[in-house]
Amino acid sequence: VPNFVVQFGISGDPVKNKKYGSPLRDDPVVASNLEGTIAYAMAGPNSRSSQVFINLADNSRLDKSGFTPFGTVVEGMNVVRELKNPTPGDSAGVSQEKYEHEGNSYIKTDFNGKINRIIGQTISVSSSSVHPNILKDTCGKAMNVEAPPKFTLIFDSNYGRMTAECLRSRAPRWVDRVYDLAVNGYYTRNFVFRVIDRDDLGVAQFGTNGDPEVSKVYDFKSEHGKCAIIKPQPNEMEVGQPMLSNKAGTLSMSTGFNETTKTTWNATAELFINTKDNSRLDPLLFVPICTIETGMEVVKKFPSFGEVKELGGDGPSIDQLYEQGNSYIEGNDAWSKMAVFSSVTVEDEEDGALANTLRARSAVFAALLSVGALAGMGSGVWGLRKWMK
Repeated sequence: VPNFVVQFGISGDPVKNKKYGSPLRDDPVVASNLEGTIAYAMAGPNSRSSQVFINLADNSRLDKSGFTPFGTVVEGMNVVRELKNPTPGDSAGVSQEKYEHEGNSYIKTDFNGKINRIIGQTISVSSSSVHPNILKDTCGKAMNVEAPPKFTLIFDSNYGRMTAECLRSRAPRWVDRVYDLAVNGYYTRNFVFRVIDRDDLGVAQFGTNGDPEVSKVYDFKSEHGKCAIIKPQPNEMEVGQPMLSNKAGTLSMSTGFNETTKTTWNATAELFINTKDNSRLDPLLFVPICTIETGMEVVKKFPSFGEVKELGGDGPSIDQLYEQGNSYIEGNDAWSKMAVFSSVTVEDEEDGALANTLRARSAVFAALLSVGALAGMGSGVWGLRKWMK
């Protein structure tokens, strides 16, 4: 509606409309419906579901009616202003009821080529902001949020960008943890402290936080993180299936394996990128939770500084990384070119066939998956922290 609002939020899939049709309780109006703000549409008290609108003018008169702004357009208002109604006047416009029940077929039949459409949506959560208090409370609600079924992790490093598609179904508990860690900034400024390229092993390992007060919580030998060690994945998982094998270009979580119970026992935050076919790890329940979509050529550029000290090498010490954080790496000029992730962004992408009166899902900031680190792998013998016992 010119000089009033642009409204959307009805999915092109009627099934999704049913799923997200349950009303939400009202929130208090703490911001005003000014130009460029985004607010929930509603038909009365406690009737919000998924429809939202962008204010095209000062609509502060809506405040007293309970329309609650929850965001502001920071870029692209010129695009918003280009969105047009398919026909003048409300009576000749889209029927919300028909759109909800018939989806895109209704739009294509009655308004083909006459209505603006959102062809895709991306919800990005940058974890460049670190939230140490949340990260240290491993039993807290914010560190126990369920990850979306599928999402993309974007890693920007001093050697370039890589992206990884992550699937919760592969190892739900682990993916939930990595997701929560990434959203709250755990993987920001993580150094890739162990890069190994041997005939029998190819990995790039990371996952110790730069703040030792945070990192020590996720040291499985520490008593600081009450809920830091993740419950074992079930031993009946279909490990060895094509999508659950440690092939080159996959991202897996570091953990120990109990030969008696046939379960994992000490996974916390470290992950590793398989740079070679490491399928021999499959029986030990190293589940590849993500697949590198783009940027393996970037990973191949990560320099190696030798084996870690705990395995008899001249490289960094994992114990010291947990104890001292990033200052341990940054204090050694010999490691000045070590790969480091400057930011980690999580994207949850879904098709959205949204129009002027669409109705979108309620925006849920989902995100994660980045990477952590691999623990040590000796030549034919598991060693170092995660496999020492």
